[in-house]
Amino acid sequence: MAFAVTEQAPHPEWDKATTEALLRFREAESTPPRAWLVRSLQVPVQDWLDNHVVSLRAEYLGHVFPGAALKDVRDEVEAGYPQEEYPERQALTAAFHAFLSRMRPEDSVVALDGQHLHIGRISSEASYINDDGKNTM
Repeated sequence: MAFAVTEQAPHPEWDKATTEALLRFREAESTPPRAWLVRSLQVPVQDWLDNHVVSLRAEYLGHVFPGAALKDVRDEVEAGYPQEEYPERQALTAAFHAFLSRMRPEDSVVALDGQHLHIGRISSEASYINDDGKNTM
């Protein structure tokens, strides 16, 4: 049974959600902690330091749950950010997907602030907060 869960291909009759859940499980079990360079384009690094969080403005992103598939994030970005050019929507999709589905507790984050390098560790899953009426994750 352990081989089937960790190595065998997903059953061809499984629905897409079940197959994706198994693949995310496998990735989570086999991936050591990662290090992420996080660029502060929308939120000052000092805010992150003061609040002990790394955040990303998501004011036009529909509610996408942590662990969401890339396609689901892309669909929400396309719906919420039609005013942005295609390359910007691609960058937003990559950033939101990383925050929601790739970054994990115990991963390291690195942020540059001028000449200063700040290093931290992720302690919880991604979540949304309401910051001055704007969605932030």
